[in-house]
Amino acid sequence: TGSYSLTPRASLPLGSKYLILKLNSAQQLRESSSANNTLAVAVTVAAPDLVMGQITAPSVISWGQTVRPTWQVTNSGTVEAAAGWYDYLYLSQDQAYGSGDTYLTYFTGTPLAAGASYTASPYSFTFTTQVSGDYYLLFIADAYYNYQGETNDETRGANNNLVAVPVHINAGPDLTVSATDGPASGSPNGTVELSWTVSNSGGSTGAQWYDTIYLSTDTTYDYNDSSVFSQYYMGLQLTPAQKALL
Repeated sequence: TGSYSLTPRASLPLGSKYLILKLNSAQQLRESSSANNTLAVAVTVAAPDLVMGQITAPSVISWGQTVRPTWQVTNSGTVEAAAGWYDYLYLSQDQAYGSGDTYLTYFTGTPLAAGASYTASPYSFTFTTQVSGDYYLLFIADAYYNYQGETNDETRGANNNLVAVPVHINAGPDLTVSATDGPASGSPNGTVELSWTVSNSGGSTGAQWYDTIYLSTDTTYDYNDSSVFSQYYMGLQLTPAQKALL
């Protein structure tokens, strides 16, 4: 008597099938007869069906904005979704996932009974992708290599795991320094007064940044230049066309 446990591949064909046990399958043992070496057992191969829906997400996102969307995944199949899997969120120029889409955040799925649902509350993210215009947020259940086999996903020629939601991305900031004021010379351990004007010709800043002054032998910054002063700006909001004297 033998007893074994196995996990079927996610890509197995569905429906009424047979499990066939074949003894001495490599024919390493000489037998008087091999006609009685097989046994067929009727089985039904079923799978869950993860469906993405019930999405909450902003319709407009600005650079530096903290975003935490939510979504709901339902198992509309007739059997449990027993594997672990990952739901992913991407930023895309169209409604189909491609390798050039930008990853934003994820949620870890858990075993889900037939007919059951969960609401994903993933890690929040700060939007710093340098794009603007009209895009799509792609919400994909079981996005990472299809850990959970299903009756309806991209491996079977259809896909209800993905929902594309339109989103407008506001232009990011574009800081420009001008109107610098300071002495023409200085001495070691001496004190100098410096000021400069920062203009924003892009979208709202919405985040913190550093302005740094370097001592250089030429007019072009490189890693050999020495930092002599750094100013941290936290919560300074420069909307388009605004200036700040610093």
